[in-house]
Parts: sequence; structure tokens; C-alpha cells
Amino acid sequence: MLRDKIEEAISGKLYISVKELHKIGVSKSSISRLTDNGSLIRVARGVYSLRDDSKDNKYLIHNKYKIGVFSHNSALYFHNLIDHDPDVKVMTVNWNYKLSTDGKFNVKFKYVDKKILRLGMEMRSTSFGHKVPVYNVERTICDVIKSDTKMDRQIVNNAIRNFVKSGELSIVMDYASKMGIEKKVRKKLEVFL
Repeated sequence: MLRDKIEEAISGKLYISVKELHKIGVSKSSISRLTDNGSLIRVARGVYSLRDDSKDNKYLIHNKYKIGVFSHNSALYFHNLIDHDPDVKVMTVNWNYKLSTDGKFNVKFKYVDKKILRLGMEMRSTSFGHKVPVYNVERTICDVIKSDTKMDRQIVNNAIRNFVKSGELSIVMDYASKMGIEKKVRKKLEVFL
């Protein structure tokens, strides 16, 4: 049976992509039929699930905006530098990335030169266990300092204060140099040292 085949392919995960469905022999028409009869649930474009009881929004957002990297407040949460998961997720994309927002997700985009888009990117697990791209803590500190006038000052200051206690300042300064914000980062960090 087709559903059993899909359950085996999902094997403990929440989602399966169209690409993975095609790999196990599920055709487009079968996907439509399974979706119509409720056996398969479309949770985002190209992403399906067998159940509708929980949604890993970060994974779904990543799946929709594949080039994006979770940054700013969203990255601060991944690094435990803020204690609440922001309602609005922040992703960084390159300047010429064509976005088609559908209103399904509450995402704010930051834009950077393609040369530094992947600088400091790492894969982190969501609370559901899916891997998504997130800036490492050092790149995140550079981003929040760069955007400090557009962010809650208390969040920025607390994040920097907590980072300075155990963070790697030389990596931050290396990233700041590559991002062209070395002077601003140095000045802000000096306040917390």
C-alpha cells in the first residue's frame, strides 16, 4: 500500500519532500489523490506530512526560502542568547534573491552581498530535530551590532553581554572585517569588556 511505503520513507520524521516521494515511486497524481482524501497533508509547497498535529515552522520556512539563513533574533534564540522564540522569524538572503511571500509565514528578510551570505553559517537542529541553516554565534553578534538601531536595544545588549563572557572575540572581529563593520563592532564590544 502506498501509505505504508510513505510511512517507511518518513521513518520518524514529520515531513517528506516531493523529491523524496518521487524517489520511492509516488507519482504526482498519487500525491494529489492522497492529499485529496486526507491521507497526505500538504504543509508547504513541496512538503508533505502524514499528520497535522504539529508544525516545525523553522523547517517549513527553510524549505520555502532555501537560500535563506536564520539570523538576528532567530539566531539569538538558537544560541540561547534570548529566552523566547520570536514570533517573527528573521532570515538573511542575498540582495538579488527573488522572494515570493505568501503570507503563510511571518518572516522578515535581511539582505547582504552574496559574498558574505554563507559567512558563519552552520546547520542547527530545530526543536523537532530538523536541520536548518543558522548563523553561528559570532556572525550573529556582528549582525545584531550592525542592526542595533533597528532592534530592541535591551535584547542586543543582553546578547552581547552574555556572549562576551565566553565568546570568541577574535572570530567576531574577523567576521566584522569581512562584513565591513569592524569599527562599529569594536566600539560596541569595548563597552562590554
